[in-house]
Amino acid sequence: MVTDGEPELKGVIARTQPDLPSQRCLFHAPRDLYWSLYHDGAHGEWVYWEGRLWRELRKPSAEGIAGVDHLIAELDLRRLHSTATYLRNAGHDLFTVTMLKEQGIAPDLVMVATGAVEREFREINRRTEVGARWSDEGVERVARLLEEVRLNGTRLEL
Repeated sequence: MVTDGEPELKGVIARTQPDLPSQRCLFHAPRDLYWSLYHDGAHGEWVYWEGRLWRELRKPSAEGIAGVDHLIAELDLRRLHSTATYLRNAGHDLFTVTMLKEQGIAPDLVMVATGAVEREFREINRRTEVGARWSDEGVERVARLLEEVRLNGTRLEL
């Protein structure tokens, strides 16, 4: 499952599909560094740190994970703690697809930018103009409803 790292969505997936591997979206991860750097007062350094992260994301998993750990240590040394925490929380989810390929579990797996569930939630937000984070209960209810529609062909009348 590819997500942007939204804690509520990750929590629901972990509860409902505990064996499903989780991959952090490789579009969101570098892009979202901006907000962490902004919080640290260093948003002017975004291009530099984004480039550093992209270089690590292109490496084999063990080398990339070590490189991201090195970035986190460097960010902490520079007192960019929000950004270091952001990358620490993204963790190994940045390399799930790479690891599955390397282990031969899913050699033909192709990484996509965002998952189908995330796209559906964005479309719901767009249509309802909610503009807020979803509660765990709300995410779970909508995810179950979408699963019902997909698996059983249930037609929704709105």
